[in-house]
Amino acid sequence: MRLLMCLVFASFLRNAQVKRSCMEIDFSKAYSEKTLSLQSLAEVEYVPLETSDEVLLGQMPKLAAVTNNYIVLFEWRSGNIFIFTRKGKIVSHFNHRGNGPQEYNRISSLVFDETNEEIFISDLNKVHVFSLQGTYKRSFSLPAEHEYVLFQYTNDRLILYEKPALALQSDPKETKPYQVISKRDGSRKAELNIAVKNRLSDRMVIPVEGGFTSASFRVPQNMYFGKQTMIAEITSDTIYQMSQAGDLHPIITRKPSVHTTNPHQVWGISLTTSKFILLETVVLDVKNSQDAQWMINCHSGQIEKVQIKDAEFLTEQRTPKKWVPKESPLIEQNQMAELIPAADMLDSSERKLLKGNGMEVAKSLQEDDNQVVRILTFK
Repeated sequence: MRLLMCLVFASFLRNAQVKRSCMEIDFSKAYSEKTLSLQSLAEVEYVPLETSDEVLLGQMPKLAAVTNNYIVLFEWRSGNIFIFTRKGKIVSHFNHRGNGPQEYNRISSLVFDETNEEIFISDLNKVHVFSLQGTYKRSFSLPAEHEYVLFQYTNDRLILYEKPALALQSDPKETKPYQVISKRDGSRKAELNIAVKNRLSDRMVIPVEGGFTSASFRVPQNMYFGKQTMIAEITSDTIYQMSQAGDLHPIITRKPSVHTTNPHQVWGISLTTSKFILLETVVLDVKNSQDAQWMINCHSGQIEKVQIKDAEFLTEQRTPKKWVPKESPLIEQNQMAELIPAADMLDSSERKLLKGNGMEVAKSLQEDDNQVVRILTFK
């Protein structure tokens, strides 16, 4: 029976229409532990991004998309948007940050729609749409005074995720934070049947003497799996997979419940491939925050507590870095992409640690060049 469940689970990841049993992970169990090399799991490719006086990335750019034709980045604080070819040559860059009707105050999230050649920017409760050259096209308002994250869904629709508010404690009311909206005017087309009570946030308000401060925790949540979307709300005890046809299937449940842990141990999904799924748990405790990584084998159903080491890049102590996916750009299935500073590339090149085309790319780099895109293709 277990073998049948695992086989169906694996086939579901290849075809969202397959109906199957839901896997369960029990975080109270002592699973076997394993250390893995990232380079044993994935092949690497490096894409250097063009650098010039006009095209210079800041310290905290984010990858929005890596497609067969484009690489798209944005800087949420400055408002800069950069579009490169898949080979790293600049196509366009623009910044429309401001208080005008055709401008954004900041970039909460960005969706790159390659088919329609449009860029969607969420700015608190408003969405602005631009062409790939930065020409303003239209805007529409979102339902209420909340902060939202947008996800690419279909040619004419977006997934809208309402972020939890920064608060002293959990929100007791029931919330349905996911909607499907029109790309044309933001009108609601569907509400996902995922309800959460006593909603937690990865951002906390903390009382201190004389007032309050805040703290945030890095918890991976919703992410792309090719054209499908993994729905992982940290307050929910279930992770779902959503197909472009609108099918919403639970794929992983957890024990114990998020709400019975004290301090709260939340979870998220950091990577999905056809062979395995990576989960992360984070304890929401400012004084003693703990994180762990778990791997579910999609074919055997085996669950292990893992540490993934990045053998290409070293810390100051010259030990392999612990690797966790930092972003979830729109990318092909079984791939992940991340930004590597040019200085790190040069350091690892001197140590002859780079894989794939890394050593060749490093030959043409200067220390103050733009970051390099590392594309991981999981075997």
